[in-house]
Amino acid sequence: MQQRENNKILILDGLSQIPLGKEVAEAIRNTMMNAEYIDLRSLKNSTSYKIKSALHKVIHKNSLLHEFENSALASVIHAVQPTHILVISYLYQYIDPRFLQKIAKEGNIKLFLYDTDSCNLYERRNEFEYFLDVELPIYHKIFSFSMVMTHFFRETKHLPAIFLPYGANPVLIKEAKNFRHDVLFVGTCDIRRIFLLEKIRDHVTLYGNRWGKYSGLMTSALKARVNNKKIWGSELYEIMAQSHIVLNINNIQFHGVETGVNLRIFEALSMKKFLLTEYSEELASLFEMGKEIETFRDARELKEKVEFYLRHPEKMQSIAEAGYQKFITHYTWESCTKIMLSKMLE
Repeated sequence: MQQRENNKILILDGLSQIPLGKEVAEAIRNTMMNAEYIDLRSLKNSTSYKIKSALHKVIHKNSLLHEFENSALASVIHAVQPTHILVISYLYQYIDPRFLQKIAKEGNIKLFLYDTDSCNLYERRNEFEYFLDVELPIYHKIFSFSMVMTHFFRETKHLPAIFLPYGANPVLIKEAKNFRHDVLFVGTCDIRRIFLLEKIRDHVTLYGNRWGKYSGLMTSALKARVNNKKIWGSELYEIMAQSHIVLNINNIQFHGVETGVNLRIFEALSMKKFLLTEYSEELASLFEMGKEIETFRDARELKEKVEFYLRHPEKMQSIAEAGYQKFITHYTWESCTKIMLSKMLE
């Protein structure tokens, strides 16, 4: 492994709408590694940065991307002088990946990606293919949140992918004495989620966006449970603390490829909350079902387990405690970034 004092990491965050990238950067710094964080959106908004967005190009078949001067990014890299660059989520929505590849080659900089969102690109085929064929090949290693995607990158595209599930930071927040919510679900609305949530509409509280768009497909009882807004950070944790059960339902894209390890799982465990989530083989490889987390496979089982655990709070507490211990041991951002750095500095 290379000596850490001789290395410097630049984190380029392509998913800064959520705190994941900042938390990864903080965890890297806590290992005594020199690291700088840049929100890619700040480059896009810079007056010195005239973007020729890959996103606008890929929607047109047979169009070719042209390299361009990106003074803002070039200035950042020149000022930081990194030995390694870690991109969070993706680069292509902000700049042409080949531009970064050119700069990296000139500066002898190694490039890495933490894939955090590729499952959500499936429905946008042109973007997904561009991501696979143009962006991913620039990286020395790709860390992916999904075992399914890791295998796909390796076997279909022959890319150097490593499975690295999400993490979270431990959250110290006072548990509510009087719980306001039996079941909490936070996420974007889709039709599959509506059908599942109708089975527990007397117990669930909903937060997220696009629920109003689908209100015509919901019963009045479920609509009454909706808070049509996104929540993150401290607001999310406060509401989770007031909930008996944190429910995780995969979106259609995750469900379609049978990957089930999303960020909500680790957020819930970081608070020592009882987590009820959809079963997947991937999830079963990380946690002991029924002892560290609880799962369901269909709407009937979801309803049965919600009703069972609400009658047995002591069982919820036991599972929540065991899940927290697994999280603290293996899935804090501190643990995850140590694995990441060991691979980056090989």
